[in-house]
Amino acid sequence: MVEMSPLPRVPSRGAWTDVFLPSSLEFLDRTEVHIWATRSHWHAKSSLDRYFAILNEPERRRASNFAFDKDRNEYVTAHAMLRITLARYLRCEPKYVVLTQSHHGKPVCLQDTECTFNLTHSQGAILIAVAAGYDVGVDVERVRPVPDIENLARRYFASKENERLFAFDPIERERAFFQLWTRKEAYLKSLGAGLWHSLDSFEVAFGSGVPFRLCGEEPGPWSLFDFEPFRGFVGALAVRGASLQLCGGVLRSVISPMSR
Repeated sequence: MVEMSPLPRVPSRGAWTDVFLPSSLEFLDRTEVHIWATRSHWHAKSSLDRYFAILNEPERRRASNFAFDKDRNEYVTAHAMLRITLARYLRCEPKYVVLTQSHHGKPVCLQDTECTFNLTHSQGAILIAVAAGYDVGVDVERVRPVPDIENLARRYFASKENERLFAFDPIERERAFFQLWTRKEAYLKSLGAGLWHSLDSFEVAFGSGVPFRLCGEEPGPWSLFDFEPFRGFVGALAVRGASLQLCGGVLRSVISPMSR
């Protein structure tokens, strides 16, 4: 068994710890969920060919369809980083990580169905959540102006959420909008229910200093986290399981032992 130092706890506020992705990973126990954060522009352009090579054929086709290099590079980096990270848990080369989808559309790792995970990327930010047997969902967004915020909110959010959202002043409202959006997306992704549930079919708590929680009765225990992985970004993680710790950190550089 490889000896590992415990991963640092991830704070909901303040800077995350910079960490190196170990060559081998394990769950210290089943009370943790791990989260790994990186930015697409931190990865050298010389790495992109290697990253592209470890994607599967559908991922390569999708990457090739992006019109802009920035979007293509973010997609390739995010999906390669997912495989590189999962390979550490599975003790294999990244290109041998076999991913498919369940009948609900959730991504599944064929080598170990107990290794549950979720990937999100937006505006250059990449987050990967990994757990041992718990359904997970993660989402991230950069806080930015939303020109059509009122119509978007009324289209996607519940009526009580809209009442709260539009009680904020315009500057606070932008942050609250993305805080609300990421929390709802993370919850739906953890369910694998994007095609069967809409964002306005349930309510979550949000606002400055307000912890991520579900409003009303929901089945089963949940561990819900909100955080700021990078300056100007908000994120959320939903895990179907009680009293889990969030551990991990920021990957500024990755030395990946990939097969040629």
